[in-house]
This record gives sequence, C-alpha cells and structure tokens, in this order.
Amino acid sequence: MGNRELNNYLKALELLQKLLSANNEPFWANWMQQDMEEWNISESTEHHLHAFGGAGSFNDINLNYGESLGYWKNALLGNLASISYGFAKDRSFVLPDNGSATLDGSVCQKCKNVVINENTITRFLAGKFTPVFIAEYFLTDSYHILLELEKLVLDTRIETSRKELEHEIDQNNAQISSENNAWAPNCGACGGTEKVYWEFSPVLNNRS
Repeated sequence: MGNRELNNYLKALELLQKLLSANNEPFWANWMQQDMEEWNISESTEHHLHAFGGAGSFNDINLNYGESLGYWKNALLGNLASISYGFAKDRSFVLPDNGSATLDGSVCQKCKNVVINENTITRFLAGKFTPVFIAEYFLTDSYHILLELEKLVLDTRIETSRKELEHEIDQNNAQISSENNAWAPNCGACGGTEKVYWEFSPVLNNRS
C-alpha cells in the first residue's frame, strides 16, 4: 500500500474534524481527532469504524440548520465520510460518484399540480457538485479549499446547472416553491388532500 492512500485517509479525517468543529459538533470533531492519533500511533482504524452504525451514530449527523449552506455541508460531510470509511474498512481509496439522480416533490391527484421546494433544488445541486469539487481538490495540496463552501458555491457551473434545472422543471409542468409546502396537507392550487410523492431525473445530471 502506497503512502498516497494513507495520506488520503488522514486528509479525509482532517477535513471531517475541521468541518465538524466549525459546525458545533465537538463530540464528533474530537472523535475524528482521536482517529488520526490512533492511526499515527498504531495504524488502527477500529475506532473510526465504531463511529458508524446504530442510533446516534455518525450517520445521524445533520449539519443543515436551515442555513443556505446546510445542504452543502451535509454533502461534504457524507462524501468525506465515504472516503474515510472505505479506507478504514478495507484499505481502499475511491473518490465519491455524483450523488444526485432525482428531484422529488409532490403531485396532487386531483388537479395534477406538481410542487418542488427550492431547497430540494439546492440539495440536488449540492449532491451533484460536491463530488466534482472533491475530484478537483482532494488529491492536491489545496485540499483545504473544500472547507471554503462560501466560495465554492459561487462556481459559475452551479448557476448554469440551476438555470437548466429550472427549465427542465418548467418543462415538466412543475412549480418551484420558495416555501416548504411541497408536502403541506392541502394542495395550494385546488385545496385537495390527495397528494403523493413525485420525482424525475433531470437530463443535466448525466452531463460531465
């Protein structure tokens, strides 16, 4: 096993530790710090593996506190955890794939009105572009840029994809709501209560 894979494991742990520490998760930030120390002392990943699985585990962390960057923070957290867990489990290193395949919302069975929340679009874009940024920066000496989400979300590719996405949503006769009402009890168009899950796979998701 080369030093590259080892360094990538420690990179992932370091980024996780800094991300968690900056987002009011001191317990898990300290956990990642211990993971780094145990690797440097004995090359053990057992402690890191114990973070995953079961109620109250690392898998349950949610960094989305209703802020605009919340979905991006969660996407970065999940992708970095995938890298660290993969190495800890079988000493493999794999960059994460694009994580978003579908957009979801609700459709009224009575009037066929389809509603998608704006935050669903943000979640989709975070899932689409976070692996892209990781592919671009993680293997470089500038990997700390991945923590600068305020800057990364200004990437022009995101805005281009957002506009394409909004066009596709319109073509599917769906409405984008700025309020969290896709799953409100009553349809905003006719007042009906027969709303069911609705999803579609945007074409842009398959573009490189």
